[in-house]
Amino acid sequence: MADEQIKKKIESLLRREFNENSTVDVSDGYQDNIHIVVVSRKFSGRSENEKLDMLWNLLETGGLSDSDRNRISLIIPYSPEELK
Repeated sequence: MADEQIKKKIESLLRREFNENSTVDVSDGYQDNIHIVVVSRKFSGRSENEKLDMLWNLLETGGLSDSDRNRISLIIPYSPEELK
């Protein structure tokens, strides 16, 4: 199970960027890894690489240690339109 403090730190960091109309889910991945799913209108019209770059940039500049970031094994960014 991933460290709850790290997951809460990641969720707080992402919630500062994505409003209450967005979905931010930070959950346990395989072993001690962390999975992140974000559904937001901010991703509308962006390529997959742009969406991933946006999230990784937030994670890299948000005060997470290299060790914390290395525990993230999956990031899935969606716009609401992609889920329809």
